Amino acid sequence: MPLEPVFSLTLRNLKNSTEEANRWNQIQVVVEEIYNGVLAIAKSHCKTKYEYPLFMEEPVRIIRRGSGLPNTSLRVKPSKCDFINTNISDIIARIQMLFPDSLVKQRFLSKGDSGNLYDMTDLTDRMRPYFNEQPKPYIVVEW
Repeated sequence: MPLEPVFSLTLRNLKNSTEEANRWNQIQVVVEEIYNGVLAIAKSHCKTKYEYPLFMEEPVRIIRRGSGLPNTSLRVKPSKCDFINTNISDIIARIQMLFPDSLVKQRFLSKGDSGNLYDMTDLTDRMRPYFNEQPKPYIVVEW
């Protein structure tokens, strides 16, 4: 790489420029995951909706005192979730550009007794007891 002159203004902004470029690269990774998920569902199912979870659960082994037996539980993985939630508007805007006539939005979904996901975003508190779990955030693409 040839050496080039660098002005002080460029040097002052270099850290911010690098961080912004990294942020957009991470946004691109998330957008590609969603894009590929939408295409996979559209190719293989009759469904016209794709739900991308904005939470990540990973199994964690917890050993309770005195039991001697490990217990597996789920823990939310914060790093990716925090990044997605901080950049949700940019992520949704990019996805909307890729699927221009589809509806792209953030929704809160919950599993019902049947195991299906139901949109709880606009539901009244009176209806919530009929669902098994707390609503969780998703990006939903409908076509």
